[in-house]
Amino acid sequence: MEVIHDVLIFPAKDSRPPHMSANHQIKLVVFDLDGTAVDFGCQAPVGAMLEAFSRQRIMLTMQQVRSSLGLPNYEHVRSLLEMPAVGEQFQIVHGRRWNEADALHFADDLVELQTEFVSRYCGLVPALAACVEELKRRGIKLGTTTSYPRQTAEQIWDLLGIEGLAFDAHVAADDTPSGRPAPWMIYRLMQELDVFPPWRVLKVGDTAADIEEGRNAGCWSVGVIASGNEIGLTLNEWLSLSPAEQDERQQNVVRKLLHTCASDWLPTLADLPATIDSFQRRLALGERP
Repeated sequence: MEVIHDVLIFPAKDSRPPHMSANHQIKLVVFDLDGTAVDFGCQAPVGAMLEAFSRQRIMLTMQQVRSSLGLPNYEHVRSLLEMPAVGEQFQIVHGRRWNEADALHFADDLVELQTEFVSRYCGLVPALAACVEELKRRGIKLGTTTSYPRQTAEQIWDLLGIEGLAFDAHVAADDTPSGRPAPWMIYRLMQELDVFPPWRVLKVGDTAADIEEGRNAGCWSVGVIASGNEIGLTLNEWLSLSPAEQDERQQNVVRKLLHTCASDWLPTLADLPATIDSFQRRLALGERP
């Protein structure tokens, strides 16, 4: 697999086969935020969750937090409390078993912490700007979905705008009845941007919940690896690895998440335009996600 590219050069002309009709084109790409578009290695949501539990005198590991990252706040908190080791800690500290009110309390506290941590870690992932520019050149609409509530997500959306990245629409976890892995955020983007059917949509993310969100919506659903939660390294940490170490870690992620049935796996966003070309050739042959 390739390492991150600092400079990207895409073909100047459309690389679609001559016989490909407009009905075989991908018309909407939906990006996840943390670990996909911003925050290399998903540092902000992990740090915020560790701090939220620490304030309640419950110590989590990064592995525990990362195991269900990508879910909305309440579902993520609940999945952690359901872990026997975490539930036992709660009972020791509080003298009782946790309940739904506790999960809601943790999730409420988490929003303020996420706002703080996002301000530290919301830098753009390498290749995002070049990728967005290329997709817009092709006439593809761009949206985002996220496990963050709108209050937190708006910080990142503002950054994308400041950086001049022309996304067409955004949806947050609390904008729909339920977040990932339900498809509602993607459907809302499809409705707002008037894109149908689902096989003309591609979802790109870095967690199992991301991939399942896209699959549940009937879209092409791809995982981006190097910048994502499963590897979980900062950009500098990732670049310090040898090419062989990078390749081994990426292969481990693919093996771990095989159960998600992703349409494809990308080392980085630099690989996304070529992947879209591949999906469009498959659409022209009658294949669907």
